[in-house]
Amino acid sequence: MKATPVEIEKYLKILEATPRMIASLTAPVEAILLESRPDKKSWSVNDILAHLRSCADLWTHSIYAMLAEKQPVLPNINERKWAKVTGYAEAPFAESFQAFTLQRENLLRILRVLPFESWEA
Repeated sequence: MKATPVEIEKYLKILEATPRMIASLTAPVEAILLESRPDKKSWSVNDILAHLRSCADLWTHSIYAMLAEKQPVLPNINERKWAKVTGYAEAPFAESFQAFTLQRENLLRILRVLPFESWEA
């Protein structure tokens, strides 16, 4: 698949909007509810955020590796195991969300200044 400037901008906007959407949906909800599971098989909002953070860790690392190396060796790490190792689900929602948002801002800062040629494989 060849990247186009329109597609690149579309995905950058999604990356940028995600933290704002999460913030708007979670702002009116008490922290205790964000961290509560309805039952043993369900994920809390905080568990979902932990999953998003672990995916972001792995994907961001891969993106940076691809930018830095011609043929990077990308680790095959399971995002669910990574979330457990990091303990993201045990962190308070507000703290975890702040870390997610900062990581996303840093990634966007790098991606937004890339020349178009850097987006092609």
